[in-house]
Amino acid sequence: MANLTLTIPLAPNQIHSSSKTLLGLPLELRTQIWRAALVSPPKHSLDHHADCHFRQNHTRTSIEPPAHLVLEPTLELVEPRLYPWDAPSQCRCAKRRGLNLLLASRQVHAEAAPLFWGENTFVFESSDEFTIAVGSRLREAYRRLLRSVYVGGFQEADKSLKTSVNLFTGEYLEQPIQRWCQFWGVLNQCRGLRELAIRPEVVRKHAVYLAKLRERLPELRRLEMTYVGKHKDRSCLYRRDWGSFRGWDRDVQRGVVFVRAAEEVELEKLRGIDAKGCKEMFRGFTTNFCVYVDRIVRERLLGCEDEEGQLDLFAEGVKVNDAQREFVVGLPNGTETRIVFMGVPLSKETRVRLAMRRMERDRRLRAEGKRTPAEEKLYEEGRKRRELWKELEADEEVRARQRVLDGRRWRDEDRAEEERRAREAERAEVMRAADVARDERKIERKRGGKLGVVEVKDVVEEEHVEVMGKTRVTKCNTKEEKKTGRKKKGMGRKKGGVSEIEEGLADLDWDSWDSSGDGW
Repeated sequence: MANLTLTIPLAPNQIHSSSKTLLGLPLELRTQIWRAALVSPPKHSLDHHADCHFRQNHTRTSIEPPAHLVLEPTLELVEPRLYPWDAPSQCRCAKRRGLNLLLASRQVHAEAAPLFWGENTFVFESSDEFTIAVGSRLREAYRRLLRSVYVGGFQEADKSLKTSVNLFTGEYLEQPIQRWCQFWGVLNQCRGLRELAIRPEVVRKHAVYLAKLRERLPELRRLEMTYVGKHKDRSCLYRRDWGSFRGWDRDVQRGVVFVRAAEEVELEKLRGIDAKGCKEMFRGFTTNFCVYVDRIVRERLLGCEDEEGQLDLFAEGVKVNDAQREFVVGLPNGTETRIVFMGVPLSKETRVRLAMRRMERDRRLRAEGKRTPAEEKLYEEGRKRRELWKELEADEEVRARQRVLDGRRWRDEDRAEEERRAREAERAEVMRAADVARDERKIERKRGGKLGVVEVKDVVEEEHVEVMGKTRVTKCNTKEEKKTGRKKKGMGRKKGGVSEIEEGLADLDWDSWDSSGDGW
């Protein structure tokens, strides 16, 4: 028996809640919502918001800098880098918004991601930035979704042919490699590209990659080489011209205009191109196209060159302002190109319109009892000044307490030093007294060795000496002398070194010796 389906219509108040949500809308409506939230013009064509500080306080002699050149980057991958002494511009007018929508759910991401990656033009200031951002930080699945890439900046190009740096890891290589092979390796992975604008230095020595570009990028429809020029007003001509434009002072940022142009390359000419063809392409672009565009901009559009070759961007003859910033001009070689100015002086109408808008905003805020931006700025300055005074007073109190503590510590140290010196003096006195006592004891010991004075007289006395049973009378001379000191042990000796026994033996008469054993 065939399956039977019974359809029962529900009351309006019983419709499932999922049909009332965003995901309950038809896919066509959701696609329009995703496109409105995620797709925006390229950042090099965006202007500052009405509440941006770069949009305020303009005069006839000030220029609004390009929004993407003063954009504070989340991660600055390559030069130009901000130097430590550069203050960031705090401008986010060219920042993409609404990207958190891609994190809402898997379904939203699956529907919105192809629109974001496929319908936006992604702008990079240098080829190295493209290599690192796309090749290292972008997933491989998203690389194939890219449809339009623009690489161009006013910084001077790196024309070296070899490099020893791995852009993906930042490490140095033992063997140098070709300068732009990493760029071409990443570019070949973006197989869905349809529009590509690159800097001219990447085609100078890479004929192999250019010859196979149509094979690697089968959907490519347009290829351009980009030029970005910079023209400074004579008021800031001698100011610093190095480092990051984001970190330049306000006078330089509001005294420079930038020019963007591109030359289209015929894709059919790339088939079978050799090294000589690449060299001619690079030379023709840098020495012909760039020179023509620069001359047309200075002489025809800015039209304010003085005798010294300096520019006055605020003269009456300048045709460029925010109302007219794009021009189509003809080149001497018979071709045409479109020149776009980035960072131009504001017209009088724009300045009046901005002033009227500020006045209307201030009137509305005062009616609501709120402070205007100018009053808010003054209030913040006063608050910061009061906080600064409080901090200074607190610091002064801390310093006063520290001075008191230091005084106490110094007095304690002086007292301890005096006590130490007194102890050392007392110890030195004791040591000196001990030395004196020791010397006195030595002297006493020397004096104690003289036991008395012995008087000796020189007299002749008879001395009976008994030798071998016989008595013999000898004469002994005695000298009268005084001796001091201790008596020596042992037998005394005369002055000549002869002992008393030897002297006695010398006085004996050896002729009267009895050899029978009786002696004398």
